[in-house]
Amino acid sequence: MCPGFMRPYLLSIVFGAIASAAAAAILAYGAAITAGALNHPLESWAWFFLASVGPCTLLPPVILRMRKEMEFKGADVFCAALLGFFAVALSGSLGAVLVESARRGLTHVNVSGYMDWSFIYALVLLPISLPLAMLVLRYPWQIMTKK
Repeated sequence: MCPGFMRPYLLSIVFGAIASAAAAAILAYGAAITAGALNHPLESWAWFFLASVGPCTLLPPVILRMRKEMEFKGADVFCAALLGFFAVALSGSLGAVLVESARRGLTHVNVSGYMDWSFIYALVLLPISLPLAMLVLRYPWQIMTKK
């Protein structure tokens, strides 16, 4: 079994992976509905999941560690906003470039387009990613602060 101090960090990784899978499914269904491809709505799920699973599992432990050092009143919302913003930005930039370059080769990927638009997407999607990030961080933070 893992040591007690590691438990919140491991839980945040698991919750991040679950959130990544759920967000990938929602995005895949949304893309299928808007594109009119309802015969195979989860066809793009693997792409969305692979692009987002890295940032969504690696960022929550880092954000939890930062949150442990903060003492101001709105630290929970601030940390969740950081997680929501950077998870979307890194998924839309590095995650998308890695998945596309693995499928097609790096020479066939519009790297500058992904890098330019990922931060705009992160800002626009912050009202959606913030509540999800708060859910990912809430339970591990409660375990961490329980005495």
